[in-house]
Amino acid sequence: MKARTTKERIIEKHQEALHQGFRAWPSLAFDRPAAMGDARWTADLILATWMQAETGHPPDNGLEYQVGGSNGGFDMLAFKFLPKEQWVPEQELIDTAIPLNRRPYDRKIQIPIPWYGAGMSYGSISEQIMLARAKVARQWNTFTSTGEGGYPESLAAYREHVITQVATGMFGVREETILWAPIVEFKYAQGAKPGLGGHLLGDKATMTVAKMRESVPWVSLFSPFKTTRNILTGLKPSIPRPSSRSRYRRLRTSIWWLLGAIMLERISSRSMGDTAARAQRLKLPRRTLQCRSS
Repeated sequence: MKARTTKERIIEKHQEALHQGFRAWPSLAFDRPAAMGDARWTADLILATWMQAETGHPPDNGLEYQVGGSNGGFDMLAFKFLPKEQWVPEQELIDTAIPLNRRPYDRKIQIPIPWYGAGMSYGSISEQIMLARAKVARQWNTFTSTGEGGYPESLAAYREHVITQVATGMFGVREETILWAPIVEFKYAQGAKPGLGGHLLGDKATMTVAKMRESVPWVSLFSPFKTTRNILTGLKPSIPRPSSRSRYRRLRTSIWWLLGAIMLERISSRSMGDTAARAQRLKLPRRTLQCRSS
């Protein structure tokens, strides 16, 4: 058996300490950490999330796991239920399935539940979280989106349930990941985000993340804001990165040109750099392409 290095032993020690802490703190045996959380993400919410991640069940020890303490924003939202006498009887079957490609050609894609996992990119979340989302998507027979940080190879086994996202930053997009995907999602704007749009802090752009995203390690990454017209007419992002294979560049150029030719006339409004457009799926061989603005 190969002897472990000092670095490997230190990492294992700290991982074990973290796992014990994630289990112990939500039990409230040591009360709530005084410096944990803020008004949006309170200590209760964080501890409850840890407990639910491990057990799969909400806490039963008094932790508030539904809302924060800001008294505003999302903390004020709640579900409004009909009176109980108007509820659908439990024995009545309800079909929640929806088709994702309603056109009479190309592959028919239908999911049994009216949702799929939105894009969460590699680097903003870990590969383990992306893999967990893909496993859940397969269990529910729905999809999860890679986000714009690339497509870890560990997801390939779940490719029939993984949406490949191509976004304004063009980080980590490869020809094979487009060909793997039953759905390719083009995110052509970052209008819902302030400032420069998508932003991955340098501390999270580790060696492995930078390799996947074809960027410089430990340097903050931006999914560059462009006007929708520039993006849809095929202009490349302004942040230079190592070039991909020429075959992929030709594929990328043809796809962006196709988007420019079809999507420009779909735009319904433009305000403060945010473009609102109806989601459209474009006809390319064997794949459903979904375009959206976030």
